Amino acid sequence: MLLGWPARIFDRIYEGLKETGAYSADFGEEGVSNLEEEAFARHARNLTLRNLQFTAVVMGFLTAGTFPTDVILFEIGSPVFTTLFWWRASIISSCVITLLLIRSFPWCRNHPDWLGVVSFSLPVLASGYLVGSYGGLESPLTYGIYTTPFLTVLLITPLGFRIAATMNLVILFGLAFFLPHPDYLNHPLAGAPPVWMTGVVATTVGIGHVVYHLLRINFLQRFALNRIVARQTEELRQRADALLSIQEENRKRIGQDIHDELGQLLTGLRMEMDRLRLVSQNPNTAPAKQDQILQRSESLLNAVHDSLEGILNNLFPLSLETEGLNQTLQRMIHEMNHHLKADYHADSQVNLLSLSREQALVLYRIIQESLTNVIKHAQAANVDVTLSLEQEENEIPMLHFTIRDDGQGFEVEQPSRPGAFGLAGLYERAKWLDGHLHITSAPGKGTTIQGRIPIGRNSEEQNHD
Repeated sequence: MLLGWPARIFDRIYEGLKETGAYSADFGEEGVSNLEEEAFARHARNLTLRNLQFTAVVMGFLTAGTFPTDVILFEIGSPVFTTLFWWRASIISSCVITLLLIRSFPWCRNHPDWLGVVSFSLPVLASGYLVGSYGGLESPLTYGIYTTPFLTVLLITPLGFRIAATMNLVILFGLAFFLPHPDYLNHPLAGAPPVWMTGVVATTVGIGHVVYHLLRINFLQRFALNRIVARQTEELRQRADALLSIQEENRKRIGQDIHDELGQLLTGLRMEMDRLRLVSQNPNTAPAKQDQILQRSESLLNAVHDSLEGILNNLFPLSLETEGLNQTLQRMIHEMNHHLKADYHADSQVNLLSLSREQALVLYRIIQESLTNVIKHAQAANVDVTLSLEQEENEIPMLHFTIRDDGQGFEVEQPSRPGAFGLAGLYERAKWLDGHLHITSAPGKGTTIQGRIPIGRNSEEQNHD
C-alpha cells in the first residue's frame, strides 16, 4: 500500500542493519513467545490509554486557557471569533467525553485504540466544517488540515490499524470540509490538499510505525533480559547446590575416614596401652611380652601417622607444590592399582608446565574425583588417564585430559544416579578454570571423561574475571 511505504522502508533498513550486525534486537535463544507478544499488546494498550488521558487533559486546559486571546484579537460575534469559538468547544467537548468514557466504561479502557479514533473524530469533523465555513481553501486555517493525521502517532498500534485510523481522520476532515461546500471542488487549489495530504499521511504512518517498532523492541528485550537473568539465577542456584553437596560429601568422606580408619587405630592403640599397663603391674610378666605389646603399639602409631597423612593429603596434597602435578598424579594412580589396573600417560611437555596453585589443585581434584567414581561405581577392571598439551598458533595453550574406563557405564542424562553429585563437581571445577568437560557413557560400554583447561592465564586473572 502506498501510504505504508515509509514504514516498509524502515522495516527494510532495520532488517539490513540486523544482517550487518550494526543493530541487533537480541531476544535470547528462545526468541519471542506468544505470551510475550500478548504482554506487549497489553503494554501498548496501556501506553495508548495514558497518551489519550494526558492529551485530553493538556489539550482541554490549553484550549480553554487560550480563549481570552480570541477575545483580545477578534471582535466578539465576528465570523473568525465564532469559528474559533466552536472549534475550541469541539476540542474541549472531545477531551471531556474521552475522560468520561475512560472513567465509566471498561471496554474503552480495554480498547484505547478504538477510543482514540472516536475521540479524534469529533474535533476533526468540527475542524473540517468550521475551516470550510470560514474562507475555504484560501483561508490560513486550511493549513490546519495537515496537522490532523499526526494525532494517530499517539496510538501505539500495528501498521494496519494505524493506516486505517489515519485515513479515517483524513476522510472525515475531507467530508466535513467539502460536503457543505461542493463548489470548493472546482477551486484552482482543490488539487493541492490531496497531494500534500498523501505525503503527510505517509510520513505520519512512518513515524508512528517507527515509534511502535522501537517500543516493541525495547519491551521485548527487557522481557528477554528478565528471562536470561532468571535462567542464569537458576543455574547459579543449581551450581551453589551442587557445590554445597560436594562440600558435604567431602566432609562426610573425611568423617568416615576418621571414624572408620583413624578411630579404629586409636581404639586399638588404647587397648594396647591398657594391656601394657596391666602387664607392667605384674612382676611375673616376661619382658618379651612387653616388647610384643610395644611393637604392636608402635605399628599402630605408624598406621595412625599414615592415616593422618592420607587425610591431610586428601585435603591438600603438598606434593603439588613440592613435586608438581605430573609426579603427584603418578603417585596417586600408582596407589590405586590395588583396586584396579590404572595406567597414566602424559606428554613430556606436561612435566614442564608452570601451573598456578589453583590450576594444579583443580586439575588434581578433577582426576582424583573421576578415579574415585570409577572405583566406587564403575566396577571397572582398567582405567586409563592421559594428559596432553595442545596449542594452536596465536591461541591460548590448552591442557587436555582423558579418563577412560571399561566399567558398567551409565546414562549420562540420569541425574539421580549414584555419584551424580561427583559429576556435578567435575563440571563445576572445570568451569572454575574457564574450561570445558564432556562425559560420554552408556550402560555396558564404560565411561570416558574428556576435558580441556586453558593454562595461559594465571589464577589471579581468573579470580579477577
